[in-house]
Amino acid sequence: MLLSAAKINYRNYFYGADSSSTCAKMATLNFFLNGLKGEIALMNSLSMEWFGGWHINMDGLGITPIEREQSQLWFEAPKIKTSEFDKQARGKSTEPAHQLTLF
Repeated sequence: MLLSAAKINYRNYFYGADSSSTCAKMATLNFFLNGLKGEIALMNSLSMEWFGGWHINMDGLGITPIEREQSQLWFEAPKIKTSEFDKQARGKSTEPAHQLTLF
């Protein structure tokens, strides 16, 4: 799909992510052989678990391994603040629930 998009505008910066090592390496080589600039990440895109990645043709011609901090695809999800919610929930009194009537 990314190679098809490159036919429209090859000057774009392309991103790809896959959890399979074989597919990610194959995409990296496809980028390199077709002269595309971009980034391929070996990661689980649902859980954002990082395994590795590559910049392709960024500094001239070549494939450079990257860490997750260098990636533009990976980001750390914000931490859930449960302590504030627990404090608010403890402060409220609970009333017994009852069925509401419409008429």
